[in-house]
Amino acid sequence: MKIFLLLLLNVILVRCFEEMFIEISFDEEQENGTLVVDLRKEISSLSKLNNSEGYEIKFIRSCFHFYIDKFKIRSFKIDREEICPYEINCSFICNLFLQKEEIKLIKLKININDINDHKPKFLKKNYFYEIINEKNIHLQLEQAEDQDLSPQNSITNYYLNNSDVNLPFELNFNKENHLLELILINNKIKEQNYLIELIVVDGQNEKDNCFIQIKIKQNSFFSPKFDLNLYQFFILNSNQTFIGQVNAKNSSKEQIYYRLISYSNLFQINEKNGKIYLKNFKEIQNHFYEIFIEAFYLNYISTLTTVHIYFNSTFKSSSMEENFIEILIPKLFQRGSNEISLKENSSIPLTILQIFISSSSSSILEMKSSIDKNYFYLKQLDEQSFELILLKPFDYELIQLIFLNFTLQNSFIEKSIEIHIENINDCQPYFNRSIYYLQIQENNPSPFLL
Repeated sequence: MKIFLLLLLNVILVRCFEEMFIEISFDEEQENGTLVVDLRKEISSLSKLNNSEGYEIKFIRSCFHFYIDKFKIRSFKIDREEICPYEINCSFICNLFLQKEEIKLIKLKININDINDHKPKFLKKNYFYEIINEKNIHLQLEQAEDQDLSPQNSITNYYLNNSDVNLPFELNFNKENHLLELILINNKIKEQNYLIELIVVDGQNEKDNCFIQIKIKQNSFFSPKFDLNLYQFFILNSNQTFIGQVNAKNSSKEQIYYRLISYSNLFQINEKNGKIYLKNFKEIQNHFYEIFIEAFYLNYISTLTTVHIYFNSTFKSSSMEENFIEILIPKLFQRGSNEISLKENSSIPLTILQIFISSSSSSILEMKSSIDKNYFYLKQLDEQSFELILLKPFDYELIQLIFLNFTLQNSFIEKSIEIHIENINDCQPYFNRSIYYLQIQENNPSPFLL
């Protein structure tokens, strides 16, 4: 007896759905119910339909600010500055499906155009600054705010409205680096006050103004001054540890401090009286040494002097000395042996370090930077000493770490410096959006991540 097993198979036909991408743009601040897109104009198979009967059209997930009206997508009133307060480009991605016999998955990208519904505005009407009459003073100004962020509607320029042709300032505005500053271009003036009107304008010629009062004072603060520009000490006794003493005078009651720049492994100096000592005679390898000593007020770079030290009365030429680069970092900025710490938006110009090269070196000092060199000015004081001056302030939100490399041409001598930028509270905290929406399912296991 044969037994037959009959298997009945139900075959289900699965239709593949079609994917589409639609991108549209429309202006903010339009009334509730404004038409965003009519799907019948975007999808050829729907072009002749008058109603959506038989079709199911839904957002896959809720698309806030928009709703479906048959084949049309409409919007509620949208304030671009509210939903995208810090974004130049404001857009939404809404996924929806259209189904009758077949399914169409539609990815709809909606761009919200900015209109010029806000004018630029200064936070205050009157500002007061007091500066010292020195060359290359850069005075940073507080900028106006404009909630419109698009290039055609945001702030485009600042200018001074002043009839005084002898005004000793010029205005510098760098939008890319978020920099607005007044530069003192003529310091050959007596102490006096200036009242300047500053005007801001956006891309649609909307304006606001403020008034800046500047008081220029004469610099009455002087650096310490050494008795000599060059000290020479001759050491005849191998057991002698005291080398000599340098002395600087000041015109104020500030305490003067001394610091040894080079050969700190061989020599040391008393920071309060300027007396120089030899650490260990056995380490002396040359008959001649040239060292540099700084005299300064606390946290303030000031005067330098040179000291020549001769041993065993041979007085050989300094040409025997090896090439070297010595870098002095002010105590105010020193973070490590080769690290500088600077706060963002520091007042400029600012001397951030001093550099010394050996007198035996005929090389040229070169500097390489990991950022634009226009931030710095390497000023040569004489054949052996340099100052590195900061000309533009740093913005921590753009730059956090800078690498500098100093090299003597035609030699293998080089030194590197790291500059770490400290963040200050100059930016208001903000959320990316003013409203957040979450969609969760019921009966989720607890706890769960939102």
